[in-house]
Amino acid sequence: MNPRLLKNYLFYRRKGYDCEILAFKLGNWTDQIDIELVEQYDLRVTYLDASRNSMLEWLKTSFLHLFYSYVEHFSKSLKVTSYVSNKRSIQILGHLKKSRSKYDLIEAHTLATLYPAYKYASQMQVPFIFDIEDFHPYEHISANALSERKRREKIMRECLLHADHITTASPLISEKTKELIPQKANQVQTINNSFYQEEFVLVADGEKIPENSKVKLVWFSQYISFGRGLELVVEALQGDHQNFELTLIGSIDQAFADHYRLQEADHIKIIPPLKQLDLHSLLGEFDVGLALELSNRDANRDICLTNKLFAYVQSGLFVLATNTSAQIKFIESHEDFGVLADQHTDAIGNELRSIQENIQAIRESKEKRYHEARALSFDVESQKLLEVIESCLS
Repeated sequence: MNPRLLKNYLFYRRKGYDCEILAFKLGNWTDQIDIELVEQYDLRVTYLDASRNSMLEWLKTSFLHLFYSYVEHFSKSLKVTSYVSNKRSIQILGHLKKSRSKYDLIEAHTLATLYPAYKYASQMQVPFIFDIEDFHPYEHISANALSERKRREKIMRECLLHADHITTASPLISEKTKELIPQKANQVQTINNSFYQEEFVLVADGEKIPENSKVKLVWFSQYISFGRGLELVVEALQGDHQNFELTLIGSIDQAFADHYRLQEADHIKIIPPLKQLDLHSLLGEFDVGLALELSNRDANRDICLTNKLFAYVQSGLFVLATNTSAQIKFIESHEDFGVLADQHTDAIGNELRSIQENIQAIRESKEKRYHEARALSFDVESQKLLEVIESCLS
């Protein structure tokens, strides 16, 4: 259950709407996180089992997926394309047809949900919204990338022509969406991936911290591994770590830890995954948040703005961001929030040394950044979402 979906759900509930989440059990470590979220927020969730724990359902869905993969050679229908792109679409639409649930509005959050949302909303004659947190044709695709990218473009182009509104998580994703579906340009709205400001604690004690104290760096995600940009900062600190303390928050990939001998690095701390509120409360204790996106990982990373970037700035942290197109646009629009670096180790090292030289001023301006970030919070962004919802339901 991604944070953006949860945030929207809780917002709708605050506004008095009766909401239901349709989600998947995956049979891995994410299931426990979902269980904790359901208990914490008393969520109304219907789960579909995508794991082999439900063997009959898994075999049925896998067979249909294989069948439609064969049919695709002879048919270019939207249904076939959607089912070949993601077999979870088969499960979702099958469940909706069986349940015949009545909704006033459907909001879809992943590519697998797009065709089922469009189809079911059409059958029920209700509006639907699609939220594009990542631009799906640009995401990393491990097999048959060209064919799958074309499928994703077709699914988005044809389904979104019928959407009542389209929300995205960054200005550049909005631009790409409008290019793909120019007919819907007026119904594309950017809603930044920020959070309620009340979740963050200001720790502004720059004048109390000795000037020679270590610069406290932080990076978080669900998974700490290769390909996340972490290589850049870990390698940059190998010869210059006496002035820095790096904290990584998330589940550690042991191969990554072994490769960089993290267990032997006294300047690196690893904290297991935290609940969102606990994480946001903790962030204020650091100096610098690392937004280390890599443009060459996939094209989507170049145009997205992650929730970690907003969590950093809402905590008042100074941000060291790699120069993806989206982060360039963001930092240039908010120069007090941080600096940009090229996507290689030397550039990261140079910026870290500059930060260390100016750390006292960075700490003393933390409160200013914290208050300025209120303008980006979900308290503000949610008003855009409310306008979208009210427009659909009017």
